[in-house]
Amino acid sequence: MSNFFHGVRTEREKRINTTPIVAASGISFVAGTAPVHTASNAPKSGCVNEPFLGGNFNNTERALGYGDDWQKYDLCEVMYSHFYNYATAPVIFVNVLDPEKHKKTTAAKPYDIIDRRVILPFEAIKSTVRVTTPAAVLDTDYALFYHKNTLILEILDGGSIPSTATTLTVGFDEVEPSMVTAADIIGGYDIADRKRRGLELIESVFPKFGLTPDNCLCPNWSHKPEVAAVMAAKMDGKFRETLPTILSAKSVHFSNDSSVYYNVKHVSAGALERRLSTLSEFSLTFTCSPFRHLRKAKQELASVGGSAVEQGELDDFIAPITLTSSGNVANIGTVYSFPKITVYGTGSRTLTVNGRAVILNILQGNLTLDSELKLCYFGNVAQNQNMQGEFPVLEVGSNAITLGSGISRVEIEGRWRSL
Repeated sequence: MSNFFHGVRTEREKRINTTPIVAASGISFVAGTAPVHTASNAPKSGCVNEPFLGGNFNNTERALGYGDDWQKYDLCEVMYSHFYNYATAPVIFVNVLDPEKHKKTTAAKPYDIIDRRVILPFEAIKSTVRVTTPAAVLDTDYALFYHKNTLILEILDGGSIPSTATTLTVGFDEVEPSMVTAADIIGGYDIADRKRRGLELIESVFPKFGLTPDNCLCPNWSHKPEVAAVMAAKMDGKFRETLPTILSAKSVHFSNDSSVYYNVKHVSAGALERRLSTLSEFSLTFTCSPFRHLRKAKQELASVGGSAVEQGELDDFIAPITLTSSGNVANIGTVYSFPKITVYGTGSRTLTVNGRAVILNILQGNLTLDSELKLCYFGNVAQNQNMQGEFPVLEVGSNAITLGSGISRVEIEGRWRSL
């Protein structure tokens, strides 16, 4: 009768995952080789010549595998440096090592049994392992698993392999990273199967993930002139694609203080200058308004009917304040602000801010007052003719907001700012 293990096996994880800082720029696109034959949870679309969005070390290791021999598996160097040394994400990986193509057959030979285990090379492809002497069956007589840069064959109790055996004759196929060439890294577009491969897959990143990489890496390959030329061409193309978006920017914030942003009046860009074969740089000049607008805040308070309403800790822009009755709103900046206020109701309604009345003729359920643009509108249609009075200004500190009869609620985007 077979012996079955009952209970839980545990093993200490050799790596403790860190929490990466998720970046909106400086996103790397990396083409190279990874030990995908060891991956425990490869994506359904496959892991050969398919872009993979890595958010942290653990999910990337499960999809692409990991090996400490970075000369063979160069993507692993980037996995380690980005997720552990610098804790940055995401990274787009493209593995070109194909276990079906880049492999060789290792003839069967005897391997010593030590503690009911046989140690096989890390490159061995688990699905191709054959135990011939004595003849044995996977998952009945033995189990296979990758561990610490090896493939371990563990003899199962109750199987046909005798306890007195000292060797097993084992054969297998193994991946051969040295068979990968510069042409595999460069890749291209195959008209026959309509698929991109290698560096050409950088064109698939935005359609698939909505991201635009601005770094291109090919460790162990970028020193080759033919690879470096394609890398440079791809990144020059991305520069041309991205530049119009940069030049039309309406606001900008900087990584040294992400809690504020600046309104942009004008952007100018310098020429793209080649510094290294795979590194280019350019300068940007932003002309901005002098005010720093609060982009994030741990707490924003609105006093409604004498009670404080906490908006909570926010992940991005400060949430609008909603009032359903008259109350006070605190300007938490250091200078007055030009808010955007949306007033809900129908007909002729009066909104009073700090004693100054604004009379609105609301025809379609709401009107928005943008004090910065000096514009009253509904949807995309200007409605300044349906407004009487001055655009509201919110002073530093408490501001009295009075909702006239028939106004069901107002939503206030404070646009708090400081010098």
